[in-house]
Amino acid sequence: MKVLDLSFLKQPLHAPEGTERLNLYRITLTGMRTERWLLVASWTAVGLVLGLLGFWTIGLLTSAFGLAVDAVIQRRLGALWRSDLREVKAGFRTLAPIVAVRFSLGVCGSIIVVLTEPDPANVAVVLMLQAWSICVAMAQFSAAPRLFAIAITPPLLATVCALWPLLSSPAAFAVLLALLLLISILAVIGRQVGQVWQAWAAAWDEKAELIETLEAARVAADAASRAKTNFLATMSHEVRTPLNGILGMAQLIALKEQDDEKRGRLEVIQRSGHALLGTLNSILDLARIEAGRLELIEAAFQPSRIVEDSFSAFEPSASLKGLTMSMTVHAEAQGFFRGDALRVRQIIDNLVGNAVKFTRTGRIELSVALTEDLLIFEVLDTGPGIAAKDIKRIFSPFEQADGTSRRDHEGSGLGLSICNELAALMSGRIEADSVLGQSSRFRLLIPALDAVAPQEIKGEDRLEMSAAFSVLAVEDNVNNQIVIRGLLEHLGALVEIANNGLEALAALRLRSFDVVLMDVQMPILDGLEATRAIRRGEAGPEASLLPIIGVTGNAMDHQMTEALEAGMTTVVSKPIQLPYLVAAIEAVLMAPDPGAA
Repeated sequence: MKVLDLSFLKQPLHAPEGTERLNLYRITLTGMRTERWLLVASWTAVGLVLGLLGFWTIGLLTSAFGLAVDAVIQRRLGALWRSDLREVKAGFRTLAPIVAVRFSLGVCGSIIVVLTEPDPANVAVVLMLQAWSICVAMAQFSAAPRLFAIAITPPLLATVCALWPLLSSPAAFAVLLALLLLISILAVIGRQVGQVWQAWAAAWDEKAELIETLEAARVAADAASRAKTNFLATMSHEVRTPLNGILGMAQLIALKEQDDEKRGRLEVIQRSGHALLGTLNSILDLARIEAGRLELIEAAFQPSRIVEDSFSAFEPSASLKGLTMSMTVHAEAQGFFRGDALRVRQIIDNLVGNAVKFTRTGRIELSVALTEDLLIFEVLDTGPGIAAKDIKRIFSPFEQADGTSRRDHEGSGLGLSICNELAALMSGRIEADSVLGQSSRFRLLIPALDAVAPQEIKGEDRLEMSAAFSVLAVEDNVNNQIVIRGLLEHLGALVEIANNGLEALAALRLRSFDVVLMDVQMPILDGLEATRAIRRGEAGPEASLLPIIGVTGNAMDHQMTEALEAGMTTVVSKPIQLPYLVAAIEAVLMAPDPGAA
């Protein structure tokens, strides 16, 4: 008999009463299917054994007839294997007569031999042949106890025939008892092994169902993740576009407004807008982290510079609340280190911002130090403190120390959760300890990776923003057109507006520009397709080399990457902030000419 091929268990199974029954049926059917060479060898061996006992005619007929019938049976088994069986019980009923015929053929010759000449040699050989048949039955039908019982009945009948003369001898009782023991042990073995197979089949069915459930859950989770990503991308664009108009107009008015009262009101608008922008960025960061798409950009940075910049940003707010804010940069932390300065600054700003927000009286201390292998940024405040039971909870999304804190202080509760994830991405951690009603201390610990100080940019390579330069601004939103024109003209630029990508291509064919400011999402021809067309030379060979600054309300990382892959030189996010716009224009205008070689 060939080795069982259980690869069918990987296939989807369909059975109304449960797939474990179908598994058992398939296992049994697989065991019954025998390769042709093994069939020929088995029946030839049986005939040869009977012939060597002196019964050549019986042996030849047994081999020939058995091989012919078994060949027909094998074709029938192959047809059953290929059929789409829906009713398992019908399958077992179909196999029962096949099993009975097959094993009956195997014992016919043996029974004739022992009934004709029941001498000890013939009896011994016949008994061994029946033992062989019982072993075959056990191998083929261990998963189906009823078929096993049918299969061993003919060999047991042949055994009784071989032992029949002994039943009239003085040893009759012993022979009968031994025969009953044989039948009993075969029954027990058949039942026990059958139960093992049934338990295995049930376990396999449960596993298959679990895998199917998990696969369905994975597909649903992937679909939900894609839907969430698409929703966040759409939300980012839809929120940033009007926010760009609000903050942009506030920037333009503030640049020319001299009245202190009006400037104060403009600052309120800008602070509120930036708070909304910060919340939006936090949500996007959380989505990136959950999707595993947030990547760190490592470069040389100065921890002292991060501390100084954060101190400068928050010290005015602290002073307005009557808080004393101090900064300490230990000497050993003065050098350059390797890491993602933007994300480190994001964490420090969040910790300092929380300290300013929650501290009503007293002081805030900001410091950075270096141990043997760690940079340690520390923020200490004399605020209300945090209960020990709440320390761990504040690092969960949308959580603050208690429900009242959320109502008393503005904030989404996302900041510390994101900071904790960012620290983990840097192979670092955030530690917090607090005394309720007295103070809180937060520490960011990240690996201290040495870096070479970046080369200073020479002054003459910097763009003088007062020098006239021409910009083609491609933007479909009228309000944003006003903002972009105002910001660029404030920088001394000559500005021409195009409403979409097609108009941009037409404008580039008519005249030359120094820079293209390209909105990504527009009707008719969007910024990505327009950029690809420009790079292909559809607006002329000179235009194909122009620096193109993408402007997008889609702040997801993969969308930024898509913009750069389309051929944009760099990308700025909406709402456009003047310092970032200046930095982007400086970067592209003082870059080497890509056409020079």
